[in-house]
Amino acid sequence: MDAYRVFISYARKDLDLVRKIVRVLTKNGLRPMWDKDLTPGGGFDDQIKSFIMHADVFLPVITPEATARGWVHQEIGFAIAHRIPILPVCRGIRPDGFAMIERFQAIECGDDTRGLKTKLSQALISQLVKAAEYTRPLYECAPSRSDRAKMLAEYATKVRDLGQYGMLRQRGGLTTFNIPKNGIQNPIWKERYGNVSRSDDDIAAIREERLALEEHAREAGCRLIIDTGNHFEEFGPNVRAIRIRCLLDFIDSMSEDKIRVAFTRNEMPESVTIVGDWYYTESIRWTARRGLQNTVFTWHAPTVRRRLRAFDQEFEEVSQEPGNKSATTLEGAKQILRDIMNGTSLSTPTATST
Repeated sequence: MDAYRVFISYARKDLDLVRKIVRVLTKNGLRPMWDKDLTPGGGFDDQIKSFIMHADVFLPVITPEATARGWVHQEIGFAIAHRIPILPVCRGIRPDGFAMIERFQAIECGDDTRGLKTKLSQALISQLVKAAEYTRPLYECAPSRSDRAKMLAEYATKVRDLGQYGMLRQRGGLTTFNIPKNGIQNPIWKERYGNVSRSDDDIAAIREERLALEEHAREAGCRLIIDTGNHFEEFGPNVRAIRIRCLLDFIDSMSEDKIRVAFTRNEMPESVTIVGDWYYTESIRWTARRGLQNTVFTWHAPTVRRRLRAFDQEFEEVSQEPGNKSATTLEGAKQILRDIMNGTSLSTPTATST
């Protein structure tokens, strides 16, 4: 798991102090984020909001100069509204003199900043993050299959636009990678849906989901828990084989150090997607004709980290279930999929590639 992200909000006149804080956080094994990390050409306000939303901890530098700057107040309000843990660093002003932060634990420092290394410890940041793991996070909801696909692509693209990539963790029926990459007029889309009609807009949306998530998988790797229990009978014959073929093509294109696969056969009614420790999403309802619905998304970093740990534990448990010695390699996992696609395997044991 990556180092905790600490976003620093400050007034320009306090830049020397902020540079010292950045050095201290880095030496303490933490990851400072500030306006020096912004991507050239991107919208300043939008990028700042994205950094704050995805921060594990929000660290405002409170000084007399900062109190006179409206955007510092706005950024504190934005962090509070999004339930981000807040750790103010104050110089020249007492925390109880700044109304928006008076209820938060604060670090006071004077001109001598040598004590900051001890005060801004990894242990303190970890304590704040863990305390926030069960804070009620904010969620967005995608009610339909098409909305879900658009939001998966949007969230993944926002992370990429911050200059970041995260390991893709996904659990569900054949995962995103059974979706073709081909243009929406390619005949494979008709074959994929069989006797069920899909609009061009629907197809375009799920194709964007595939492309956006694949960027993260190729850059940072992926862990996939694949549920092979759904036969897609409602769509007609051959549909399952076509989808498995798309999944196999993706796995074939990945280097062995970038992918681990585990199989289950539970006919899961839900799907989980996690990109790095940047965001988490879960779909809790599936029907053949309407696809995955009622999908919730959150970027609340403490919650994402907790869900990520739960996924990794589940992955290891599924991977170690008996009966899958033949699939301890990536080639073995691919052979399981080939057997299912060719109809030579009716039941799929849990398997993993390493």
